Amino acid sequence: MTRAPHPLPVALLALVFLVGMIVVGGLGDVAPARADDDDAAKPSDEQLEEIERLLKALDADDPTAREDATDALIALGKVALSAVRAHVGEAPSAEARMRAEQIVRELERWGGGAPTEFAIQELFAAVREANAAAELVGPSSESVLRALAQVKALAAIAAVAAGKEPGPLPVDPATLTPAAPTTSMNAALVVAPRVEGTVARGCVIFADEFVRLSNAQDCIIVSRVGVRLSSSKNCVIVAGAFLGQSRSEASLLVSGGGASLTSGTDVVVAAAEGFTFTRVEGGTTINTPPGDARFARRAQELDAVEEPRLDLEGLWADNPLAGKIEVTDVLRSVASRGFLGTASNLVLLRTTDGRGEFVAREGAPVLMPDGKPLPELEGWTLRMAESDRGGRYVLFSDGEREALFRD
Repeated sequence: MTRAPHPLPVALLALVFLVGMIVVGGLGDVAPARADDDDAAKPSDEQLEEIERLLKALDADDPTAREDATDALIALGKVALSAVRAHVGEAPSAEARMRAEQIVRELERWGGGAPTEFAIQELFAAVREANAAAELVGPSSESVLRALAQVKALAAIAAVAAGKEPGPLPVDPATLTPAAPTTSMNAALVVAPRVEGTVARGCVIFADEFVRLSNAQDCIIVSRVGVRLSSSKNCVIVAGAFLGQSRSEASLLVSGGGASLTSGTDVVVAAAEGFTFTRVEGGTTINTPPGDARFARRAQELDAVEEPRLDLEGLWADNPLAGKIEVTDVLRSVASRGFLGTASNLVLLRTTDGRGEFVAREGAPVLMPDGKPLPELEGWTLRMAESDRGGRYVLFSDGEREALFRD
């Protein structure tokens, strides 16, 4: 028979332990237990070698190598956390220690590691929350941080899928100034339902509806519905329903619907409903079904890969106006085609009961010839209308629900 231990010796042992801890260094010096230590991911032998190499590179002579190592360790997530924590006390220089502390803070901010999966629904939920704020939001606001965490995960996953090393984002969000949309934007964090202008450089743009710009460079652009650009360079661009561009270079282009591009160089494209292009040099597609090849000037083989961690599905499954109206055409305004500022595109639609064809203008309700609201669309407003070689994209909203038509 096993006898239970007497409670007195246990209490005495506990008292001796407490006194010993106080004598040695005080209870305040005891490191707090971490909830994520017990279930932290264990690196493989190959990952451990890579982590050790990157930790040494935090003290490299080349500033670019130090920055790349920092970004790569953050991208590794939980598997690097324990080793980087230990490196804080072992770093050979003040800068290496500072970088190690920065990496630990970045990984711990998201519960022990940077996100390892990207879900476009989560990204747009954060963008919508940021847009719901009553005032300009800053880089440290919770909704902006959540959105940026998803963008970081997206960029890292896409880089690995395309056979590239994960690198830094095009712009450091912490250095940006909150600003309202203007014609020309520079080093700004812009959160607005619609963003229309000519130039954006070094910006983060989170739009709840759409973005129309002539040129974007070194930017992160996220629009819950659509993005239309003349050109982009070194950007991460994410659109919920469509992404249309004339030219793009060294950019990541992601769409929950379709994507179209006239000319591209060194682009990575993930489009849930296909990618239409004319000429692309050095391109990779991820989780993208074949697009319309009628416009390609010649047969072009793009590297096509599948990446299960990149989830682009389930954004616009329901359309409450389906079966009531049909969109027959989208007429883009001259301003929209020329990127000269605010555009007001038109939509031609007809009712399914055959009562006739009607015209809708962006930002306005749909009226019949007598000035009364069209019954099928009473309370609804045309929020966005776009068309390109990839198809037509039309969004209606009644303030609570949204109906997206695309073909």
